[in-house]
Amino acid sequence: MARLTGFSPAVRRVIKERAGIDGEFVVCERCGIWTKEPQLHHRRPRGSGGTRRPSTNLAANGLVLCRLCHMWVERNRAESEDLGLLISQHTTEEPCEIPAVLRYGTVLMDNDGGWTPTEAAA
Repeated sequence: MARLTGFSPAVRRVIKERAGIDGEFVVCERCGIWTKEPQLHHRRPRGSGGTRRPSTNLAANGLVLCRLCHMWVERNRAESEDLGLLISQHTTEEPCEIPAVLRYGTVLMDNDGGWTPTEAAA
């Protein structure tokens, strides 16, 4: 099986639409600020050389983050994992099964661009 390297243009669009788009601006899903330069973040990282797990490049695994939030997630990996902003490569759960604490509250994201509130702790 070939290694997958990133979100397709269609999945990028779904992730950005879930976050909220207004012209050239997109909302950071962590802090809620509007950004003209959104960064797409993989909750379960691709790893060096890509991944063979198709769900890594689906919408439930992606977040729109502003530059500052993306830096925070990468620098605070243990806390980010506790919040569902990062997912361990070693888990057997899929991204759509792992809640994330976002500006919406604690939610489960789906691959169609939606999310469902959950009371489960991330």
